[in-house]
Amino acid sequence: MRFEFVPRFEQSKTGWQHKLSNSFQLLYYAYYAAWMREAQAVALRLIAQGQRFDLTHQLTMIGFREPGYLWDLPLPFVWGPVGGMESISRDLLPWGHPAELLAELGRNAGNLLMSMGFHVLYYRAALSSVILVSNRETEHAFAELGISTTLMPTIGIEPAEIPPSRPPSSERRPLRLVYVGKVILLKGIDLALEALARADRDTTLTVVGQGPFLKRAVRMAKELGLEKRVFFRGAVPRSAIWAVDAEHDALILPTLHDSGS
Repeated sequence: MRFEFVPRFEQSKTGWQHKLSNSFQLLYYAYYAAWMREAQAVALRLIAQGQRFDLTHQLTMIGFREPGYLWDLPLPFVWGPVGGMESISRDLLPWGHPAELLAELGRNAGNLLMSMGFHVLYYRAALSSVILVSNRETEHAFAELGISTTLMPTIGIEPAEIPPSRPPSSERRPLRLVYVGKVILLKGIDLALEALARADRDTTLTVVGQGPFLKRAVRMAKELGLEKRVFFRGAVPRSAIWAVDAEHDALILPTLHDSGS
């Protein structure tokens, strides 16, 4: 098996475009579409030059809403692992946060629309030789369209990265929880704080990460009287995460939907 990278292509969409797209979500998707269009153009150019390829594999992004354009090449097409068909149930929708509520209601409606046979999703999926899905919800959505898939979860880590487990301590002390990830409402930080306020009064939570929900999370912790039980550590380098984990008893991930945590 041979992998080939095209340096000029890899470097062509960096700089201010990338920084700007990371600041605004809608621009991010526009940037991604432009990036994938260029990927398609590069592939077509290589094929026209006589280079032979056995298949095309579209890896990014994991969301089914952004399938790229490589499926339109004259080659067998492998798509995925792809996800994104998870919808938030009514009881867990962010009713207290209007902007996020509208976004999630729109996402739920979009999932329903895109799972219907007349949507372009069906056409793109039908042109795929193999579809890998990252979760059961997406597997079920494709099955409803009569399209077979293979389940391949994308959540994992190299075993060698995991430090040896610590022996259980006989010391009686408060339960120490830790969350690591983006601090956005989608991750269920508000639900974790509400649950902590109702839990054992000695249980603590450390939030590691940054994001647009951070200021509201700090304010919410104060309103719930959790100032002495919730600690916001900010961003921590990946190399230091295991040391942070070692200070706690359990890792929590209350995310409402996430195809590849």
